[in-house]
Amino acid sequence: MIVTKIIITFRQINDNLTKKNYEGGYQSIYLFLKITNFLYTNTAFKLDLYLCNDKKLGNFNSLGQTEKAFGAQIIFQKFFLLDYIFEREQPLRIVISSPVNTSLQYVINTTVANFMGTRYLSTRYEVKNESGQVAMELQLEAKNAKESQEIARFCAECKFNQEFFGVSNKINNVFYVLSNFTDGKNFRKVYKSEEVSMMNMLYEEMQIEKAFLFDSENDPVKIEFYDMNYEVFAVSNTSISEIKNKNSVEIFNTKDNIQIGFAKIQLGFEIRKTFIDYLSEGMQINLVIGIDFTASNGSPHEQKSLHFCNSAEPNFYERAIISCGNILNYYDYDKIYPVFGFGAQMMGSNTVNHCFNLNFQQIPNINGIDSVIATYKQNLYQLNFSGPTYFTPLIRNVIEMIRCNIMNSNDLTYYILLILTDGQVCSQFL
Repeated sequence: MIVTKIIITFRQINDNLTKKNYEGGYQSIYLFLKITNFLYTNTAFKLDLYLCNDKKLGNFNSLGQTEKAFGAQIIFQKFFLLDYIFEREQPLRIVISSPVNTSLQYVINTTVANFMGTRYLSTRYEVKNESGQVAMELQLEAKNAKESQEIARFCAECKFNQEFFGVSNKINNVFYVLSNFTDGKNFRKVYKSEEVSMMNMLYEEMQIEKAFLFDSENDPVKIEFYDMNYEVFAVSNTSISEIKNKNSVEIFNTKDNIQIGFAKIQLGFEIRKTFIDYLSEGMQINLVIGIDFTASNGSPHEQKSLHFCNSAEPNFYERAIISCGNILNYYDYDKIYPVFGFGAQMMGSNTVNHCFNLNFQQIPNINGIDSVIATYKQNLYQLNFSGPTYFTPLIRNVIEMIRCNIMNSNDLTYYILLILTDGQVCSQFL
């Protein structure tokens, strides 16, 4: 199987404030709880929460306990902070008990993924007594524990006076360094630009957290200009307020503090949402699957083949589908998955098909991950494995499918195309 890793390099100098509070793959969420009591309105109840971050180990850790309260509507003042890990189910156990009537105890077993995958991060659980009556309803609501980042977008274009060009003919390329003064004591460098020619000093747009650039718009900001020898030859001492009001700043020579030019600056701000923000707005995730049926996988009748099936354990393709599907299944509201195959000849055909519906129907949709596995195993032996391995027809087909879905729906949807292949990919495009 192929895994592609994309590494993005930033020029930001100091990244202390850009490190997320979910390093290691988790984000922090608040969990709020409420009980609608139908049968025991005069009885006090409390909640105990237990979380298991590793389903394989099965160890539950206590998150704490709410206060005791009674009534038809119990809105618990105690809320819980927990680490949400998208890649895991995270079993969650909620024990509802009465300190005054020990016979009234109910256990709800759910997962963090279960309520994080619901629309707007809110879900309800019915609680039934021994007679099968709905005794109460427990409502869970999750909220992002980290505020969305406000990002500053900073783009500079500099021009120096003609007189300065006469004494700066040894300066060819120039870069600038931006420093903040957020602690009120010292300037700290936060960004280094790329080098540009003095003949065309238009710099790439910089993006940085607003909180990292300034606390108050009146905070000083320093822009220093360096030559190829990393020596400062010019500086602009300004503030965010001045930049917003004038859209330009003056540049002074460091030797005698004479103005030698100016910089036009475009400054804007935007909110950079987190993954949880999008989930809270109702975003769902749609999984699309593409499966490699080329000859390099080996015949499915042979035990060495990646497609070999037996009743004892799932093969490599089944494992990949199950492991990804069982997580993404929580975030897909209709649980319908378009599944395609590529690199095989259909029964009765001598032509290699580089993108076909795995269910052999007009529409590629399959209902549920279990049905995806069943369809895969059922139709596997009706294909003649061939080649070569081309991704382009599959990707183009999926893009067109998504375009049609967007035109016919206003839902906020994030699409993931999971391509399962043995690794022998041809670079030629069709």
